[in-house]
Amino acid sequence: MARADGWIAEYWERGFVRIPGVFPENEIRELSGCFDEVLTLGRGLTETTKNGLAEYRVVPIDGKPTLKFAKWASSMHEGLNRFRTSPRLLSLIMQVLGPDLRQITNQMHYKNPGDGVSFQMHQDCTFRKPDSAYRDLYGGFLQAALAVDPSTVENGCLQLVPGSHREAKALLSGGYEGWEANGGNQQVLERFPPAENALMDPGDVLVWNPFTIHGSRPNRSAHSRRVYINGFARSRDCDHGVHVTVDGKTVPLAWGPGTLWDVVEER
Repeated sequence: MARADGWIAEYWERGFVRIPGVFPENEIRELSGCFDEVLTLGRGLTETTKNGLAEYRVVPIDGKPTLKFAKWASSMHEGLNRFRTSPRLLSLIMQVLGPDLRQITNQMHYKNPGDGVSFQMHQDCTFRKPDSAYRDLYGGFLQAALAVDPSTVENGCLQLVPGSHREAKALLSGGYEGWEANGGNQQVLERFPPAENALMDPGDVLVWNPFTIHGSRPNRSAHSRRVYINGFARSRDCDHGVHVTVDGKTVPLAWGPGTLWDVVEER
C-alpha cells in the first residue's frame, strides 16, 4: 500500500502504484449504478457499435459476442462524466503531470462472471501513436484505474511487472488480445521479475506508466470485476485527445472534426 506522502516516488520506482481509499463508499455505489446503466444500454449488441464519441467494444469470445469494454461513455452519461473530472481523481493526476491536462482514454472495463474477458500482457505505449503526438510519453502520460468492485486474483485483477517501464520503449508484440496470447512474448517477459497482482478495494486508484507491462486473466469467480480507466497527458506534450483541465480547472468535454485521436482509438 502506498503511503499518503510516498505514492509518487513508488510510481516512478516501480512503474505503478495503488492509492487506497481515494473515493468513499457512497460515491462508489453511485459509480456502480452508472456501470449497470451503461451495461443495460449495451445488452443485445453483437458487434462493436459507436454512438458519437461513445463506443461499445464487442468482440467474439468463444464464439459469443462479448462486451470487452465501453469507451467514452462519459460523453453520453453525466454521472460518468462527473467521475472522470472528479477533484479526487484529477488532484492525483496533476501532482504528476501538472495543471494542464488532456484526456486520451476513457474506458469502462467489465469482467462479468464467466464472460471470458482477459487481456494479454501489453504496454500502453503501443497504442499512443504517432510518436510525434507524444513528446514526453514516459513522463507526460499515465493511466488511472478506479476500482468499482474488489479486484482479486479470482476475478481477474490487473497484473503488473515492476520495473518494466524503465527502458522506456515498446518491448512486446501484439496488442491487448486475450491472456492466451502471452506465449509470443515469453522470452521478453522472462527478463523481468514476476508480475504482481494489483489487489484493490472499491474506491482505490491504481496508477501506471505507459511503458509498464500489464495484463489480466479471466474472471473465474462468481463476482464482477469492474474498473473505470482514464488516461491523461500533459497538454503541452500531447496533441491528441480532449482538454480536461486548464490551469487546474476542469473544462467541459468538447470534441469535433479537428480533435485528434490515436490510430488505435479509431479502429
